[in-house]
Amino acid sequence: MKKLLFLNLTLLALLFFMGCSESDSNDPNEDENQEEIFLCTGNESSSYWPLTIGNQWTYEGGSDDLILTVIETVEIAGQEYFKIEPSGVLAWEPIYLRVDNEGNIYQHSAPGSENPSEVLYLPNSPTLNQEWDSFGNCILGPCSHYKKVESLNETIETGDCTYEDCLAIREYTITNDGTLIDNGLIFYKQGVGYLGADGFSSYLDLVELILE
Repeated sequence: MKKLLFLNLTLLALLFFMGCSESDSNDPNEDENQEEIFLCTGNESSSYWPLTIGNQWTYEGGSDDLILTVIETVEIAGQEYFKIEPSGVLAWEPIYLRVDNEGNIYQHSAPGSENPSEVLYLPNSPTLNQEWDSFGNCILGPCSHYKKVESLNETIETGDCTYEDCLAIREYTITNDGTLIDNGLIFYKQGVGYLGADGFSSYLDLVELILE
């Protein structure tokens, strides 16, 4: 009888600990904490904008929002590009990006554009003051655009995270008469992606991150 009682007590203890373990693993607070940690660290890769179908970045600020989603790959001129589809109040036209063998990210003007071309979008190993031509809108007539690396260790704070060692790139426009227009800074974090800009959308915070 004592041996049977001992076995029953052992079985009850085992079931109790298993129940506690299962309960802990389903703790919503723990899941929320893990999501917040992931939002701040990303996938810890070296890419300044991780590109895989299904990846999504959600930004919110006031009554405005912006969602960037990698929805598919598109072949353009024999190269495979990721199509990033913006949605939300501040959405713009889709952008097409590809990653070369060295991890550099290039942007194509778009399928079917009148003057198809490709420019460097993000270098994988940027250097301070590095410059390159870029795309942009020319509202006041003919113009050109370029980007310049301004910082490799910028700190960006949002409501949920403090991102350190961020890449800060300043965008410029040169008008037809030679006037230089400063379009502000754009920020990226390795393993996370686009964090935002100091221009019209500076009040937007990255609030949700999905990386497949």
